[in-house]
Amino acid sequence: MLLNYLKSYETGREVTAGIKAYITRYNHYRPHQSLSGATPDEVYCGEVATAI
Repeated sequence: MLLNYLKSYETGREVTAGIKAYITRYNHYRPHQSLSGATPDEVYCGEVATAI
């Protein structure tokens, strides 16, 4: 998924949907190196233990 600022949107609703999709991917699906490969959602919900 490309970053939102690289996309052209026609309406404010499209912008909102694009930002929502990016945030969802970032927090729920994208592993983070600083979290030892876990997602922020996994750490927040206590599904993995990580030293930060």
